[in-house]
Amino acid sequence: MKITKYAHSCLLVEVHGVAILTDPGKWNPYPKAEKVDAVLITHEHADHCDMDQLKKLVEEHPQVRVVTHKVVGEKLSEEGIAHELIE
Repeated sequence: MKITKYAHSCLLVEVHGVAILTDPGKWNPYPKAEKVDAVLITHEHADHCDMDQLKKLVEEHPQVRVVTHKVVGEKLSEEGIAHELIE
């Protein structure tokens, strides 16, 4: 397993060929990762969920799965970002 910390809350966790990015927020530089399979957003605060970074990530990694909870999901829907909800 390899873990890269970009800053504040943003981590890239790579394990068994899968790359999961957590909480790309405004306090982090844009995470320049070669591969991102999934993005996990824990909550809606701007330091954990930056819509501009998310749009760029989806553009650069069209296969990415964005996973979050209902409140963030509503915000993602407003921005046209496809996502999956967890309970």
